[in-house]
Amino acid sequence: MSIIDILSGRIVYFNSIAVPTHNAIGSKIKALQDGSEKIVLALILDLIASKGIDILFAPDDGLVLHKVKDFNAGDIKRLYTLFMIWSGFDVVTLEIFKEQEFMQKLKNVLEMSDAEFRQVSAKLKHSSPSEMDKLWTEICKIIKEDPDNTKHALTFRTAFSRISKEAFNELENLGAKLS
Repeated sequence: MSIIDILSGRIVYFNSIAVPTHNAIGSKIKALQDGSEKIVLALILDLIASKGIDILFAPDDGLVLHKVKDFNAGDIKRLYTLFMIWSGFDVVTLEIFKEQEFMQKLKNVLEMSDAEFRQVSAKLKHSSPSEMDKLWTEICKIIKEDPDNTKHALTFRTAFSRISKEAFNELENLGAKLS
């Protein structure tokens, strides 16, 4: 963590907009009835979405920490939404849950309208992690970065692939226990 990030107020500002968003989504997950879906959604929030946010804003090496004050809580919520919907599609490929039912719960957790959820889902639906450019392009619209910035795209793809692989190893282990 650099002294410049601390003195500039970037970290305090980031925490002021990100922590309430994370906690609000976490509260919605906690309120779910079904234990297995609750556990999987909590894992998506903590093992994937939060770490995806860290790729962008982590002290020292976050891709856009230097301009964090250009963002608001709505931007952070949209980023969490992208990471969680992307990961939701990955979860349903494990065949632990039925796609329509799981994605409906995810929509409710994210407090999205049907139309809004369909619109975002249509942009992110994928059948392979190799389609990660879809996710990166949508993230770039929020963080106001050029999706063709090779350095940022490669950094993101590498870090997010590692995060996803680790999380999905956990989810597959959980799926085996749930079946």
